[in-house]
Amino acid sequence: MATKEDVLAALAAVKGPDGAPLTQTGKLSDLVVSGGKVFFSITVDAAVVQAWELASWLTRRLGWKVRAGRVEPGIEIEIRWTFDAPHGPVVVRIKRLSEGPSEVRQVRLQCRLDEQPAVLVFRPVDATRLEVTTEGVDAAPLTVTVQPQSLAELVGRQLSDRERDPVFTESIATAQVLAQSVTA
Repeated sequence: MATKEDVLAALAAVKGPDGAPLTQTGKLSDLVVSGGKVFFSITVDAAVVQAWELASWLTRRLGWKVRAGRVEPGIEIEIRWTFDAPHGPVVVRIKRLSEGPSEVRQVRLQCRLDEQPAVLVFRPVDATRLEVTTEGVDAAPLTVTVQPQSLAELVGRQLSDRERDPVFTESIATAQVLAQSVTA
């Protein structure tokens, strides 16, 4: 049966988002081994989790296959994955800025519009509006009105039926593959 020391030794081999061993990040709760089970939690940045879940969902829904992942530690931590997609390689980057609120500030999607390379940039304008702008293509910005909701409401809606949601289950499985692909 595993001991607390065995589990801590195994977790020391796992890299945190900053590239340091998980046991040295200060993000690991007290660890308890009881009845053959191990209990602990990891404190993570909410925005990184949201972005990671979005990357997992996109990966699963668009049929991408993980090629490699890497953590670039530093003041602004970046997690970068390369995927094989039906149309060619895809790169997804999650960058945690050193300052500011823990939230997803923008999503940039490189794509082709009218056979021209372009980038769609999604960012919140305020609590009720989301702006979509383009880079590389001449197009006017679009604004979408969204329903305002508190973080508690958002989490409650997201978690209410997740166990029975096959897309969520597949996304979590893909998130595990993303985690296993990351090297420092």
